[in-house]
Amino acid sequence: NNMLSQSTATSTLALAGVAVTLAGGALAYYMLAPVNAKPTKWRIPQDMRVHLTKPLVHVSVAIAVKHLCDEMYDGWAAMTEFKQMAQRSTPETRRALFKRILDLYIRVDSEREVNIDGMSREQLVAAYENNQDITPEIFDEVAASIFSMLVLGKWIDYVESKWYAEYQELSLKNKIPVPSSNYVECLDNYDGIGLSIFLGGGISGCVDWQKEMKESLNQGCPRLVVVNPRRENFDTSNLDETPKQIYWEYAHLRKVTAIMFWFPNETLCPITLFELGQWCVLSREKGVHIFVGCDPDYARKEDVVVQLRYERPDIKVVFSRTDLEAQVKAWYTLYLP
Repeated sequence: NNMLSQSTATSTLALAGVAVTLAGGALAYYMLAPVNAKPTKWRIPQDMRVHLTKPLVHVSVAIAVKHLCDEMYDGWAAMTEFKQMAQRSTPETRRALFKRILDLYIRVDSEREVNIDGMSREQLVAAYENNQDITPEIFDEVAASIFSMLVLGKWIDYVESKWYAEYQELSLKNKIPVPSSNYVECLDNYDGIGLSIFLGGGISGCVDWQKEMKESLNQGCPRLVVVNPRRENFDTSNLDETPKQIYWEYAHLRKVTAIMFWFPNETLCPITLFELGQWCVLSREKGVHIFVGCDPDYARKEDVVVQLRYERPDIKVVFSRTDLEAQVKAWYTLYLP
């Protein structure tokens, strides 16, 4: 409550990026502080730190500040930082770090117990009590689950808060530019104005899922520019067309605000797999939001899910285009309520 009552100061700190300095030392604080010490709360998730550098970030800051007092955020941050510290720690130190998080966040009735499923809780406790090897990745699944709950599950709390009202007021003063068109198809040029999303995913050898997605997003998110790499007319016999297609995709992936990756079941989508791997890294640097979905029968579904669990636990993979579309619409309403 103290932190929320100091909203102006906290928001200023967040905007200034002061919380970033805690990234390396936050977990060390937990390890060294007395058990009854009040944990630090000036912490912002990594992806939100990236978005603080973007012009359309007030709502990201608001969501972060709204939950800076929430033990779920502190638990998520501690588990994420554990992985980084554990990679350069001795087994003994790693075990001590693990026990500290276990006692503070995981055990039933612990001081700041987080909301996770019972099986995961039992497995983590058993890993310590049975002297199992504590790996840097031991919290990955739990951390990903907590992040999803925080980002997707706290939306109602957020829209009822003063932070949302503040964002609405600010958005009236600094309106997001209105694009000249809400649809761009390869090889047309997108000028980069407004919110936008690239429809990455299968093209060759699969149904035209982009057409249905484009129509639905244009209707539900009228000011979102849908950038579609699938051309209605593509002469595959003309060898000059392929380099044009590749360059257009390369350039426009770097112009959009968000990228959707959909893996249909008809093809392995090797180019899409390559682009997903590339943008898992680049999106952090450029502040681009990533959405990922797989058809339940996609042959490499498990590869996508497990690889993202390790590299980007903040990305929730869904298994239908309906759910993928719902994620995009929820993100869109953050910026254009």
